[in-house]
Amino acid sequence: MVVLTGREVARHVEIGDREQVQPAGVDLTVRAVYRIEGRGALMKNEIALPFLTRIEPVEIEGKSLYHLNTGSYLIRFNEVVRVPKDCIGLILPRSSLMRMGADTVGAVWEPGYEGRGVCLLVVHNRTSSETEGYRGRYMGEGMENEESRSA
Repeated sequence: MVVLTGREVARHVEIGDREQVQPAGVDLTVRAVYRIEGRGALMKNEIALPFLTRIEPVEIEGKSLYHLNTGSYLIRFNEVVRVPKDCIGLILPRSSLMRMGADTVGAVWEPGYEGRGVCLLVVHNRTSSETEGYRGRYMGEGMENEESRSA
């Protein structure tokens, strides 16, 4: 398996800003956010997708922000991706997203896929202000000298 660098991946993605190119990939941006409502179904010869309701961003200090409660959302990306026929595309979350209590679930973009893809955004928690911070027994775990510690 060969993993492409961010510069190599950027040749196959219509990006709006060179700052989206990272050493190991390309940061994608949000075009639309949808609340998933109802049920979907995967059947032998048919797929029934659930109803989606678009969530509009709120303008705060000149920035478009989404206020999302705990739950699952479908995210449509801005960038058009063109996966070469000898590659697959993978979506992985940035660690910054994890630190906010959210995660993305992506799927394989097949060889030859072209389009503005989607992923599932899962918001696990939501805080409205800074917390006291973690002070539990695992604070600093794995940071001490492993040789001086018994398992």
